[in-house]
Amino acid sequence: MITRETLEDMAQACGLDDAAAAPAYPVPVDPSVLAALVRRMPPDLAYLQRGLESRLDPGLVLPMVRTVVVTALSYATRAAGAEALPEGHVFVSRHAWCVDYHRTVGSRVKRLAEVIAREAGARTRWYVDTGPVLEKAYGAASGLGFIGRNTLLIHPRLGSFIFLGVILSDATIEQRPRLTQGCGNCTLCQAACPAGALKK
Repeated sequence: MITRETLEDMAQACGLDDAAAAPAYPVPVDPSVLAALVRRMPPDLAYLQRGLESRLDPGLVLPMVRTVVVTALSYATRAAGAEALPEGHVFVSRHAWCVDYHRTVGSRVKRLAEVIAREAGARTRWYVDTGPVLEKAYGAASGLGFIGRNTLLIHPRLGSFIFLGVILSDATIEQRPRLTQGCGNCTLCQAACPAGALKK
């Protein structure tokens, strides 16, 4: 078994900020809620409907999977954000300020997957926003963070400006306790959203 501290150390050695493991149970979803979401998807998101069963059950992606490791790499910067721009100017999201994050993060997640495979004698399969895995759901289940009002995974130290990666493995990896905190009374993201998309 890989301890959670060992996993964290391995992740940092691979250039990631954090990593945590969740059991590879299927995601519990009410079928009627899922059907309603699928019906409301716009045509340009039709690809999300393909392989929906795999998104909910990692065992369909990697048979005999035991663990879903979720990794975090911060993209927060000290640079001023959109609020510092004069009216009428455009702002490129911070996550797009670097080389394509699929490559930047992917190379690090791949290294961690290789280390897990070697240390545990295990099979692994890794993704960075490229595979049928619900990163945020497993990130919350792993104790890496909690899903906030902004609909993102919020890491207790790194915040929500994080790239997520996922490693499926048949290795046994110790889990952290799931976070019980949430947003509490904080509604800053709802107040800041110019489109009001985060309000109930």
